[in-house]
Amino acid sequence: DALGLRPSVEYAAGIVNALATGEPCVIYGNVENTRLLPGVPEGTCVEVPCLVDRTGVRPTAIEEYPAHLAALNRTYVNVVDLTVRAVLEGRPDYVRLDHALDPNASATLTLEEIDAVCDELTEAHGDLIPESLREPVEVQ
Repeated sequence: DALGLRPSVEYAAGIVNALATGEPCVIYGNVENTRLLPGVPEGTCVEVPCLVDRTGVRPTAIEEYPAHLAALNRTYVNVVDLTVRAVLEGRPDYVRLDHALDPNASATLTLEEIDAVCDELTEAHGDLIPESLREPVEVQ
């Protein structure tokens, strides 16, 4: 058009339109796993197709899900679990361990490099990091 406006790939407008008008749309939403994705622990946040209309957002169960993809997702669930435990239990060593378990980080960095990255990120984020996680720590 004359203003050069193009449709966005963001979901917000489609969601609001679907809720307000009832015109359905499908998004890929992050929702609690309530038997939606086999092979991934219940209660875990998963991304699945969701139908949105006037009645709300309804996640779609994925019945056929390759075992290797579930295994990869469980690997990330473990990383997230350690991150949450680090905060809740005030365990900075868990931050380093979760990075060491992360498939991307561990495939490209040594343990010493992971420690250095954790130190740099902790310093860069300063007061945004819970105080209990700010002290450098050696992982046993």
